[in-house]
Amino acid sequence: RSILELVKAIKQGYSGFIAVDGPQGPSYKTKPGIIYIARKAEAKIIPLTIEARRGFVLNRRWDNHFIPLPFNNITIFIGKPIQVESGDSLEGKVEEVTKSLLSN
Repeated sequence: RSILELVKAIKQGYSGFIAVDGPQGPSYKTKPGIIYIARKAEAKIIPLTIEARRGFVLNRRWDNHFIPLPFNNITIFIGKPIQVESGDSLEGKVEEVTKSLLSN
């Protein structure tokens, strides 16, 4: 239900931001939901990663979530937009998104 609401909002012109490895992981593994949403919303996927030099890691979480410290140098990497067509292979697009995110 929430996916359908997100698709509707994107079609209305709103932006969506999704952690591609999902709420339960595993880390760095793109789930097919992002491809499904992009296909249904007729939207492009814009890969985005963030890197910070100083911070601390929440080791008890499945994703080892990193929280940057204030007054930090933060770098934002924005990848080339990925278009999802109706005939595209789901597995191929998942791999394309993963490679784009991990190449920075």
